[in-house]
Order: sequence, then structure tokens, then C-alpha cells
Amino acid sequence: MPCAYTIDAERDVIVLRAEGVFADQELISLSREIAADPRYEHEFRFYCDLTQVTQNQLSANSLGYIPTVLKHSPKARCVIWFNWKLLDFGMFRMYEAYCSINGFSVPRSFHSREEALVCLNEGMPPEKVVK
Repeated sequence: MPCAYTIDAERDVIVLRAEGVFADQELISLSREIAADPRYEHEFRFYCDLTQVTQNQLSANSLGYIPTVLKHSPKARCVIWFNWKLLDFGMFRMYEAYCSINGFSVPRSFHSREEALVCLNEGMPPEKVVK
């Protein structure tokens, strides 16, 4: 799974983009890498673009583990932009539940970039807006 993330501390946002096969070990490794990055803040907004993922091989175990690694603040806004043809609603709902149960920010899913960015940028001053 080719993946890349950037942390924009000036805009208080983490942007993650993935493509190809979305599998447990890569997601766990990437999450650990993000959490260990000295620029990472639990309060930062999180924008995840999964529209180029071609195969979803994530397990329930990894989805339960990821929130405990990233520990997004309940105040952090997390949005996920999916390829809806591959979205497993049950798996996404499980991830939402894991986040909620552990007191972390509950992600919101979107089928359009525009809607995801509206949610991500809501209430933000112009200098923090992600385009």
C-alpha cells in the first residue's frame, strides 16, 4: 500500500493519502510512524484520502488498534474520503465505535472531496483552511 502523510503544523492538520491494497500491517506501521512524529499533535485535524485504494484487506483487530495508537482528541475533526465501491460500511461503523468507546474523535466519511473539506474546515480561520 503506497502511503504518504504530511503534517502541516501551521494549519493544524494531518493529510494522509493511500492507494492500492489497504492492509493491516501497513496501516499499523503508518499509524505508529505518525504518532511518533515529533510534529504530531492529538488535537490536529485529520484528513484521510482513500479514494485510490483498490482493495480493502483491513481486519477488525487492526481497526480496533489504530485509535489507541493515534489517540485523536475528541476535539479533533477527522474526515475520511472513501472509494465507495470498496467501502465496507460494517468495518467503518466498527472503526467509529472503537473511536467512540475509547473517547477519541469519531471520524466522518464522505463520498466527495468537497464535502469532506467543508467538514474539515468548518469554523477554521482562513489561514488554517485546507484546499
